[in-house]
Amino acid sequence: MFWSVVLIICGLIYLWQKWNYSFWQRNGVPGPNPSFFVGNLGPVVKQKDHIGLMADTWYKKYADAPYIGYYKAFTPAIMVRDMDLVKNILIKDFTSFHSNDLFSNDDPNELLTVNPFVQTDEQKWKLSRTVMSPMFTTTKMKSIFPLMQTACDKLIKYIEQQDSDTDIDAKSLSAKFTTENVASCAFSLNANCFEDGDCEFRRMGKKIFQPSFWMGIKFMLFFFFPYIAKFFSLSFLPKDVDKWARRLIRENVASRKNRTLNYDDMLQIMLSVQDKYNLTQDHIAGHALSFFVDGYETSSTVLSFALWQLARHPDVQKKVSDEIVTVLHKHANSLSFEALSEMNYLDLVIQETLRINAVGLTMHKKCTKPYMLPKLPGQKEPFVLQPGTPILIPIYSIHHDPNIYPNPEVFNPMRFTEEERQKRPKCSYMPFGEGPRICPGMKFGLLQTKLALVCIVKNFTITESRNCKPFVIDVRSLILQARDRLILNFEKKN
Repeated sequence: MFWSVVLIICGLIYLWQKWNYSFWQRNGVPGPNPSFFVGNLGPVVKQKDHIGLMADTWYKKYADAPYIGYYKAFTPAIMVRDMDLVKNILIKDFTSFHSNDLFSNDDPNELLTVNPFVQTDEQKWKLSRTVMSPMFTTTKMKSIFPLMQTACDKLIKYIEQQDSDTDIDAKSLSAKFTTENVASCAFSLNANCFEDGDCEFRRMGKKIFQPSFWMGIKFMLFFFFPYIAKFFSLSFLPKDVDKWARRLIRENVASRKNRTLNYDDMLQIMLSVQDKYNLTQDHIAGHALSFFVDGYETSSTVLSFALWQLARHPDVQKKVSDEIVTVLHKHANSLSFEALSEMNYLDLVIQETLRINAVGLTMHKKCTKPYMLPKLPGQKEPFVLQPGTPILIPIYSIHHDPNIYPNPEVFNPMRFTEEERQKRPKCSYMPFGEGPRICPGMKFGLLQTKLALVCIVKNFTITESRNCKPFVIDVRSLILQARDRLILNFEKKN
């Protein structure tokens, strides 16, 4: 009797899955064949492939389809590849897709719930962006520029202490700088990243993002199996990082109450609007931690790839160096905010780096209102997306589409002259996202990256070490990371 019941239950589960996995076929939507229990995420579950690379395979296979259907485990989802449809989802019809598709822990005690990237509630992310917006104005960037220059001085001094033939990991070097800079700009603190390789700020940062088997499992659960993460009440943030962030803010805020110093950092901005937005100290700690996490990790990734690309393309590096000399000469050899703003070719280099080495390989949205998609060949009626349907936008594939970017694997900064940009469709370049939920810290990230590059190229010639292995994406990482280190050498200029 027992085994009969088991067989019946197994049979029902099998029939349900078979019916569920025929959803897109029944609705006339093309897409890859799913596997039982994991849908189309089998290679991701096994950490044998990255969702961005899998999406790229689908992008190329279904080149004539504006969108395709796949299965996010048991859930029917779509991947969008038509540029007009991408634009509609992110901008024109944003109200039907205002939520990002990832697990969000609504526990008010979870610090990162205030991060606008992870918030799914429309009103909450609007409030968070309102609170954070004053941190990223042009005026604010000018005011913290001297703090960034101090971090750059430490960066240059550190490189000078290394021999010219010393192999330096570009990501580790970049992370030291961005962590030091963010600690200074956010909290007016010296993180000691260049003096102490195991300093507290670096240890906490590594615990959040450093690729590992278990980190890959956690990212997979948060993005692709959120119901499991919710069932086990998983937290994106390690407990010791949570405690550290709360203590850091508590002690920093307390120390300011008895001082007459004028702080010009991000924390002070939040304290100045605390009463206006009814922010608790936990809210402030959450926003501060979000600034730290977003500010150090993504920028260090961009900076490391920019250094690597300059090392691999000495002609581009020479042009950047010449531009630096020319612009600084106009400004009495003073590296000011205004001088940095005039370095247009360096801007092109960073934009091309962000195209070919986009930090986020995919963007994940969620349908929030019924939405009619373009009618496909063979469909009697256009398919209507229902609220809750996951939407995948393949940023890596779009950035490497030869129809949009000819010879996409070639590093060519001139793609981003105004004339060339006008030739491309809207939303064909999305390193920071697009639309109302575009990354709020974009200006800060670009500024610290650009300043660090200027200081390095001005003082050193960058070459790729002969010990550097060919670039391969680390499939365990949520954002773009090299599986093997990007190893560079820095030779001091006369």
